[in-house]
Amino acid sequence: MASELLCDHFQSKLSDSRAKSALNYLKNHCSFSYDVDWIMQVVINDDKNNLHEISIDFFEKTSSIQPVHILCENAQDVDFFINICKMYSQDTNINYIAYNGGGSDTAQNLRRLQNNNFLGLVIVDTDKRFPDDDFGETYKKVEKVSRRKVKHIFLHTLNFHEIENLLPFSFLIKITNSNGCDFLKKIASIGDVAKEILRFYDMKKGITLDAIQNDDSYYNFAAELYKRLYKSNIEGFTKHIDSLIRKRNNAVFPPIRQDAINKYLNDKNKYYPINYFEDEWHMLAKIILTFSCAREDLPIS
Repeated sequence: MASELLCDHFQSKLSDSRAKSALNYLKNHCSFSYDVDWIMQVVINDDKNNLHEISIDFFEKTSSIQPVHILCENAQDVDFFINICKMYSQDTNINYIAYNGGGSDTAQNLRRLQNNNFLGLVIVDTDKRFPDDDFGETYKKVEKVSRRKVKHIFLHTLNFHEIENLLPFSFLIKITNSNGCDFLKKIASIGDVAKEILRFYDMKKGITLDAIQNDDSYYNFAAELYKRLYKSNIEGFTKHIDSLIRKRNNAVFPPIRQDAINKYLNDKNKYYPINYFEDEWHMLAKIILTFSCAREDLPIS
């Protein structure tokens, strides 16, 4: 790697044993392969479609050579993403620090990363409940903070309602109740459009009367979904809604599971068919490994 050549170049010029040890430590714990351009920039990897440039001044502080901080809304989300990486590269050492965004505080924690000069990878979902829905408040706040151009922070937006939507379809079938299972199987039966429904469906809450009655766009989406699933018309959906109101049943379409991510992380069998979102899994693994792959820890000597 270019970093090895750079370290070897300076090793012979150092007389202080502590400085040599520090340089050796840097050589063995660097998260990136760096190509150094002495016109004050560092180019990370040779893939022009995935190019990150950082001023060499960034590397003056030790924070720049520490493990990458991966910031998500929940620390458990980071565990899930690392699990995805291991699916594609089991033997790669991943050098990172999980940074808990704290849900609505994610934007504030992103600002801390920016100010502390840490190398950071930020992964957020959109909270959109259907394709034409507005972005959620957490995403809007994070995106606003990310407009401050900081070269050592990279933002990756997941075009999903939440992390749970990335879970393998077969796993969701396994962990939900009978209502959820029947609903998912109906979605799978409607062809290509199933992928976009599963991308944005609220796995934790389902679709509720409370949510659609005050949102015309969401109501229309629910009506279209009902017509597709049950080969019905708008009158059929209206009758369905009226029946729910009479029965004081708030569930237009059922939730799948509240603790789906936790169930997946604690499942001994991680190798479920991905089904719908294999491209997204592969992209996530590539991005995280780009920022965090490193050699195994070695003692300073």
